[in-house]
Amino acid sequence: MPVNLNSIPPKAKRSKKPSMKIWSYILSVFLLAGGLFNYFITRNDPEKLISLYVVTVFSSVFFLALILRLISYFISEHLADGWDFQRHQDIELEIKRGQRYVSVVSQALCLPHIVDSRFLISKISTDDELSLPVHIKDTGSDLSYQSQFDDKTQIFSDRCINRIRDTLLNESMVNGLNEISNNHVLTVALLIDTDTPEYSYGIDVIHENLNSIIKKPFKLISQYDLLSVDSWMDSPDITDYLLVVSLRLYSDLIPGSSEAATSILFSLSNENCRVALHRPEFYTYSDNGVDLNESINKALLWGRVDAEEVDSIWLTGTGFRTDSEIKNSVMHSLASIKKTASQIIISDDKTGTLSSHSCWVNICIAAMNAKASNKSQLAVNIIRDENIISSMVISNH
Repeated sequence: MPVNLNSIPPKAKRSKKPSMKIWSYILSVFLLAGGLFNYFITRNDPEKLISLYVVTVFSSVFFLALILRLISYFISEHLADGWDFQRHQDIELEIKRGQRYVSVVSQALCLPHIVDSRFLISKISTDDELSLPVHIKDTGSDLSYQSQFDDKTQIFSDRCINRIRDTLLNESMVNGLNEISNNHVLTVALLIDTDTPEYSYGIDVIHENLNSIIKKPFKLISQYDLLSVDSWMDSPDITDYLLVVSLRLYSDLIPGSSEAATSILFSLSNENCRVALHRPEFYTYSDNGVDLNESINKALLWGRVDAEEVDSIWLTGTGFRTDSEIKNSVMHSLASIKKTASQIIISDDKTGTLSSHSCWVNICIAAMNAKASNKSQLAVNIIRDENIISSMVISNH
């Protein structure tokens, strides 16, 4: 479950220290009362002296009250110290839990408009002219930006298999899969985002091809998200390795969107870890940008990095060349951690709108950049339909 430091009770309320000024006033009142009492008792009989008695009684009452006040104060301080110490311990444990991470063993990304994946990172991060291809509609009068793979006329199951092969037969992915022994538990999350009806998926054929490529026993699931990754960090017995294969294939793309295929292999083992995906921090968008700043700062805390150590920020989920209140709020919060415009890369403007597929593309791009630059990256993803913003650090190890 996500780490929530706000669920920890606040510090103990402490009583005020006894004030010397106030107690001096009280002592003056007692001495005055004793003097008046002594005066009225002895005024008709000057030889009757009880001053010592009066001083003793009134002084005893004063010092008894002072001692009781001090005892009460020290007891409350002791209890408050115990509460705050336990609270500090709870915070330390939660931070330690929050700083868990999974290793990014290998990753591969295919985009239709970037033919050579070897230059994918440099193009996305530095090529300001990179954009979706212009698509001319049949009427010839309307232009739109969108990107599809060349096999768009093939049946859907064949298209899925083509994309799976493109990503899993990548050298990096092959090496990563070969590291997994048969003694380890491998879970494959096959995530398909499409407008094709479910009955035409040809899932059995796709499963057979996965078996022939992976060549290891695995458990296949069809639903997985960042919350599931968060839960996996706290429940390591779920699986040893996780392979996310995310495909976005559409027969009819809306303007500004693109197809894509991503494969990422995660491991809970920290051995030989070069790139780590730290715990994601989730934030439900509101008009209060301060809370968003706090959410991003928590993501940096989970990643054990300062804002100055972050090399680039990868923002996705904004939509292709769009302007919105939530995008402006995120950009304002990212600017508060003192990053230049060139360090904040809006991925959607270069990859196209990818909807639910965008977070995996963002992780893949950030992981590639972390490995290439040996510097920490911050991946921020906007889930516009749910008004949720996730932030996570991807660092080199």
